[in-house]
Amino acid sequence: MVVTANAGAPGNADLRVYLSGVSACPGATDPNWAFLNLTDPNYKAVLAAVLTSQTTGKTLVMGTQPVALGGGANSYCQILYVYLIG
Repeated sequence: MVVTANAGAPGNADLRVYLSGVSACPGATDPNWAFLNLTDPNYKAVLAAVLTSQTTGKTLVMGTQPVALGGGANSYCQILYVYLIG
């Protein structure tokens, strides 16, 4: 798992979680990553769980949904919820 912060305009997939070996959101334009915006509910809690997973090696489970970003036709995976196992 790779975690990045977007340097673009706010609200444009501010937090991105890239996955290897698993699809974050089958059917999306780019199913290998999922995002969350600063304005989304529980942004700080999700960020904390993602970083905890990355630093401790615990398994992170994400619920996602495909959404269009910026009014475009492409769909991307928005993080709905996360929880840690282990």
